[in-house]
Amino acid sequence: MELPSIMHYLKIICLSAWVPLIIMSPVKSEEIYKWVDENGIIHFTDSPMAIPPEYRDQVETRTHELPPSVAMEKEEAGQARKDKGESSTEQKKSSPKIEKHEVPFEAYEGRTRRIIVRATLNGRVTVPMLFDTGASSTVISWDLAQRLGLFSRDRVKLFDFAQGIGGTVPAIKTIVDRVQVGDLRQRFVPATVTHRLSDAFEGLLGMDFMSGYSIRIDNADRKIIFDRIPTDSEMKGGHTRSWWENMFHEFSSLRSAWKAFGKEVEKRIWRSRFTGGSEFEKLQRLKKFADFQIKGSNRLFETLDSYAARNAVPKKWRRY
Repeated sequence: MELPSIMHYLKIICLSAWVPLIIMSPVKSEEIYKWVDENGIIHFTDSPMAIPPEYRDQVETRTHELPPSVAMEKEEAGQARKDKGESSTEQKKSSPKIEKHEVPFEAYEGRTRRIIVRATLNGRVTVPMLFDTGASSTVISWDLAQRLGLFSRDRVKLFDFAQGIGGTVPAIKTIVDRVQVGDLRQRFVPATVTHRLSDAFEGLLGMDFMSGYSIRIDNADRKIIFDRIPTDSEMKGGHTRSWWENMFHEFSSLRSAWKAFGKEVEKRIWRSRFTGGSEFEKLQRLKKFADFQIKGSNRLFETLDSYAARNAVPKKWRRY
C-alpha cells in the first residue's frame, strides 16, 4: 500500500468514533538536575550526590518519565551493593574509568537559542537534528524518512499519533537502523515520523538516545560532553534490560490495540450488512485500514523480537 492511499485511510480513522485508545506504557518519574558552573557550562545528572555543594542552591529540577523497570534496576543494583557489603568509600576507590565523548553543536536557530547537532542516519544521510532533553524519543521529518526509504513496501511502519505542544498530529512509528552523532552510535532506534518542526533541523534526538550518559553542555566551546561510567548492568544489542522491557511492552500493546480495533470493525460490519449505503462502504474502507495496521503492528513486534533474538536477549527481558 502506497503512502497516498494510506493517508486517505488515516483521514477516515481520524474522523471515526472508533479510533482505539492509545495504550501507554506505565511510567514512573525520575528527577533530572541541572546547574550552571562558574564557567557557564550547563550540567545534567539524575543523582543529587553528583551536584557540587557550591551549586546545590541554584539547581533546577525537571521530572522525566521512565519505565518502572528503570527504577527497579536501580533498586536491585543498590541492594546488590549492600549484599556485597560495599561502602561508599569502597565504591569510590574502585571507580571505573569514565567513557567520554564530545560532540560539537550549533547554538542558534535564527533568534531562537537551540542546540543543533549533525547526525548520520542509516550510514547514508547526515542532517541537523535538535538535541532535546525534554523529548522521550527520536523524531524525524517526513522528508527525511522519504530520503531514508522508510516508506518503501519492505520497511516496517505503523500509523500512529504524536502528542506535542501544538496538539495531536498524524505520525508513523518505524525503526531507524543506525543513528550516529560524533563517535556515539546507536542501533535499532524506534522513531516517530511527523511534520517538520523547523527549517533549521530535520528532527530531534530525545532521552532514548542520551540514556546511560551524564550530559554537560559547554556553551563557551559549543560542545556537548557525554560521560558514561561502565556499570555491571548487562547490555544486549546496545540497550539495557529496562529498554528491552519497555519496548516489548509498548510494541505488544500497539499490536493488541489494533487487533481489538479490527474485531470491533468486523462486528459493526456484520451488524450493518443488511443496511448497505454509505455507512457500510465506510466500514469496508475502515476494515482495509485496520488490516493494514494489524499487519504493520505485527511486523513491528516481530522485528523487535528478531533483533532481540540475534542479540541473545534473555526471555525474561521480553515479557509483555
